[in-house]
Amino acid sequence: MNEPNHSKMNKKERNKLHKEFLIAAKNAKRWIHTCKLKLPLLEKYKVWRDFGFTSIYDYAFKLAGLNEWQVRDALRLLKKIEDKPALKQVVEEKGLGAVRPIITIATVEDQEFWAEKAKNLSRRALEAYTQEFRKKTSTHQGKIGHVTNSPPEESVNFSPPIANKIKQFLKRKNAEELLENFLDSFEEDKPEVTQTSKIPAKTQRFIIQRTDGKCAFPTCNKPYSNLHHTRRHSIENVHDPTYIHALCKAHHELAHHGLIGNEEGPPHTWYVLDRPDTASHKYFIDQQVQLIRHNALI
Repeated sequence: MNEPNHSKMNKKERNKLHKEFLIAAKNAKRWIHTCKLKLPLLEKYKVWRDFGFTSIYDYAFKLAGLNEWQVRDALRLLKKIEDKPALKQVVEEKGLGAVRPIITIATVEDQEFWAEKAKNLSRRALEAYTQEFRKKTSTHQGKIGHVTNSPPEESVNFSPPIANKIKQFLKRKNAEELLENFLDSFEEDKPEVTQTSKIPAKTQRFIIQRTDGKCAFPTCNKPYSNLHHTRRHSIENVHDPTYIHALCKAHHELAHHGLIGNEEGPPHTWYVLDRPDTASHKYFIDQQVQLIRHNALI
């Protein structure tokens, strides 16, 4: 077979070659995944001994290219979910990485809840959700199924001199009013509501600067990646700075899965929900948009 000269390959041919490689890579990953799922039984019955291998690690490396860490990791994770069929199903469909963020939090009793999250969320979003869920349960805001209406309380850390000044300031009778006026002053230059197809540059700058380029979710300090309409633009067709916030990829995904509570309120009141309000028009729109994006990638 004559290999094409790269200098003579046009863009269409290069794209074709790239897609062929991606297909091969996906098939390779799928077979590696299948090999990992068989490791517990191979180890339990010492199948590797029957074929002259010195250990499960020797067997997996020579036959599938799995190194010792990969084998240990797969055996460890599969051991933790052996009594959780709902999570085992997720692993079969999406791989071990899909349940890694929840492996230490999921129980036999709540496995269905976590399986649903692992199926629908990316690993990045699942990690963010799990982190917030731990905070919610550790602050006595309930277990799965308990409806919360406020975010977990978070302590605010200042340097000792500033903290002491704030304590002194809070002794004033009108301290709350003064603080509220001070915070409201940052909104004085808020751009007007617009009905343009894209968010105006002035509005974008205002929203990004409001959190200094970081995610607006109250406990997140990651760089923002999306400007998110908490009142969906596809429904209202307006750009209102009050209802647009900078979010990182993980929290943007959680928002569009309906898992951020009080989303249309100010960010300091946000929290994660156990389940979305599937009856809301906004949730329906989000699901349709995600379906369109998914089909576009296929």
